[in-house]
Amino acid sequence: TVLASLACFMEVADEQITPALFVYIGKSFGLSPSELGFLTLSRALVQAISSPFTGYLARVMPRVRIIAGGCISWGVCTFMVGSATSFAMAMAFSALNGFGLAVVIPSVQSLLADYWPQEVRGSSFGFQNFVAQLGGLVGGLYATNLGGKVIFQRSGWRFVFHSTGVLSMVLGFLVLLFARDPKVGQGEATAAAMADRGPGGRRRRLRDYLRTVA
Repeated sequence: TVLASLACFMEVADEQITPALFVYIGKSFGLSPSELGFLTLSRALVQAISSPFTGYLARVMPRVRIIAGGCISWGVCTFMVGSATSFAMAMAFSALNGFGLAVVIPSVQSLLADYWPQEVRGSSFGFQNFVAQLGGLVGGLYATNLGGKVIFQRSGWRFVFHSTGVLSMVLGFLVLLFARDPKVGQGEATAAAMADRGPGGRRRRLRDYLRTVA
């Protein structure tokens, strides 16, 4: 669940760095504010169109692999936005980035529903949303503080895209290697087993279950 939450953290952080870097991207490519808006518009359109399809993928494919693939996919695209030599190239990879971002949330939510029994499922979704919004905050601060600097002889805004892309790819491989994909309905089965053991047994089973998935 830690890795699933980190995937949500990085997803929202990735979404926030582009608008936070508009000023610096615009200066590099000589773009107007309306032209810069196409960067986020292209990504949002692909993300919206892809979401129903990616939700279906979570039903027919291993969800851990979907999340890992999404992290790696958007990481590559984010890195390439930072390497763009033209606005057209940046917009193309920003649009492709939308597919990788669309993949993650449906699969993470499906995983959480099967990780946690009903007693704590609402709290787990709340924690996931907290971590995701924290990612947006950190991503925005990271981008605005480094975007105007020169880091390792490259523009700060490019460094932000490159570093975020690399971190996302690393996270994807960690998810692939270490995350566990529970059986569909495991949360309900665990809740039923805890109920059969009475209040005291329920608490003990819940503690044991939390240790196994934390």
